[in-house]
Amino acid sequence: MYRSARPLLGLARPAARTVVFPSASSSSRNTTFRIAAAATPSLSSRGYAVKVQKADVRGAMRANIRLNKNSDSGYRASDMEKAQAEGMKHILLPGTFVPIPLVDHEKNSVAAVRTLLRYIWSRLKQHGKDFAAIASAKWMSMPTFRERPQLQLSWRQIAPTAKALHVQLNQALAAADRDTLRKICTPRLAESLSATVSRRKASEVLTWELIDHGKEPSVVSHKLAMMPPVGKGPFVQQAVVRILSTQKLGKQDARTGESIEGALKVRKLTEYIVLTRQIEPKTYKPGEWLVWGTIAGTTPEDWAEEEKAMTLMEQQDFQKRNAGKQ
Repeated sequence: MYRSARPLLGLARPAARTVVFPSASSSSRNTTFRIAAAATPSLSSRGYAVKVQKADVRGAMRANIRLNKNSDSGYRASDMEKAQAEGMKHILLPGTFVPIPLVDHEKNSVAAVRTLLRYIWSRLKQHGKDFAAIASAKWMSMPTFRERPQLQLSWRQIAPTAKALHVQLNQALAAADRDTLRKICTPRLAESLSATVSRRKASEVLTWELIDHGKEPSVVSHKLAMMPPVGKGPFVQQAVVRILSTQKLGKQDARTGESIEGALKVRKLTEYIVLTRQIEPKTYKPGEWLVWGTIAGTTPEDWAEEEKAMTLMEQQDFQKRNAGKQ
């Protein structure tokens, strides 16, 4: 479930990238981990985010643990907080569960039915955890018991916002509008998509048209996390929205404006678009929603790996807290 940015429309392959975090050691060295380049997708999948290898997840965990240490650091606390906040724009929050429609699951054997029942239970359990985290944060933001929480997540506006950003992103990518990409995407996704635009043939112009949306977009995952230090670090609000659409993609000759034969494609797509934004912890003022990318639905195998990663993170956090008490 931890994924890196990937070009939209399957038009190019991004280079492997290295992410640098400030080290918590007294020296000026940096902590790095490498995210491998993603394979080039087909036009029908059109995902612009993929899964990172397990080694990259472990590397990211180690980097974050070092980043959270505040003793003998060569960096000011404010610099570390800024670096951590910037890093949160590039990852999915742990425990992001994107449910696959039940009709798409196998049910032709007893084992398959058992797997499906475990999957449904995992979905309900994670949904409950997400709800509890949001309720707790809202309770903390109440000035008094009788007053309305200051933290307002505008849940009803998430799906319409995702729908608008989905159209805006595709239009900007087709028009090679790098300024808009930088405005509505996370820095890493904007960089990746800008690189994709740069690799296009100068003799061709890409065209994109939304024919229609199927069902209205729906929020399938909604999470809120408080970044350390508690009370000072920002909240990170993340939403995954399911969008069904019929899209038309084509190419034109840049000189004549005529359509290139054989380049026109019409696709009916189901996309899970990930939005993220940060919320100021003192005023609870939210920032603008940014597009993180898209992801695939969570399979039972995906969730088993995710649970192992979360368990490892919890164990490391527990060990760190115990070490601080000694």
